[in-house]
Amino acid sequence: MAEGARGAERILEGLNAPQAAAVTHETGPLLIIAGAGTGKTTVITRRIAYLIATRAARPSEILALTFTDKAAAEMEERVDTLVPYGYADVQIATFHAFGDRLIKENALELGLTPDFRVLTRAEQIIFLRDHLFEFPLKHYRPLGDPTRHLQAILGQFSRLKDEDVGPDEYLTLAEGLLARATDDEARLHAEQHLELARTYAQYQTLMARLGQIDFGDQIVEAPLPHPPAHPAALPGAVPVHPGGRVPGHELRAVRAGQAAGGPSS
Repeated sequence: MAEGARGAERILEGLNAPQAAAVTHETGPLLIIAGAGTGKTTVITRRIAYLIATRAARPSEILALTFTDKAAAEMEERVDTLVPYGYADVQIATFHAFGDRLIKENALELGLTPDFRVLTRAEQIIFLRDHLFEFPLKHYRPLGDPTRHLQAILGQFSRLKDEDVGPDEYLTLAEGLLARATDDEARLHAEQHLELARTYAQYQTLMARLGQIDFGDQIVEAPLPHPPAHPAALPGAVPVHPGGRVPGHELRAVRAGQAAGGPSS
């Protein structure tokens, strides 16, 4: 125990007060909001080492997820230098890599074949193009240029998945918008949502039938228990206008900024 205490003290060396408080936090979840260059990776890796040094958790009980392969590799390297040899059995990965592993381990239960493929963005475009006339598209499949909105449609689906919004939730929302529409503009807006919701559902059905998933599915299809999306988050993104812009009223992307395939309104 004395050796563990000394190891914990070494792990805290060089940290400022807020960083040390985060590393030594004991009970319950902890949310840290910090900007660039404030030592987020340092805190996370020291936190992992601290949990191991104080025997608060076994290495195999710790999961650390980040957004990029580069960040995951850096975290692994730092943890390796902080913990004793043989104690580095910590799972460190990107969100998508971890989700992909869970899907592979539970493919049959999810209705996928064990040899399912993850499509790249370019392959998704080809998939949409090859199946274009199997989707219930009207506004977003103009006769003069049927493939014009493929990038925007995929962007919409990606944003929906980022917000954990499935086809059923999106369809329910779109039907509600149509039921409440009181003028032509509102009806058009609702019909655009309805068209995209039905296309989203068909896209997911076709992908599953062919044993394929996309980048977003690695998150939303991962078999983890999670609460349903908050109603306010349901749209995830908003339909694009024929020119590539998004309607600026009623529905807003929860994550703000660029909407699916076009500039913000």
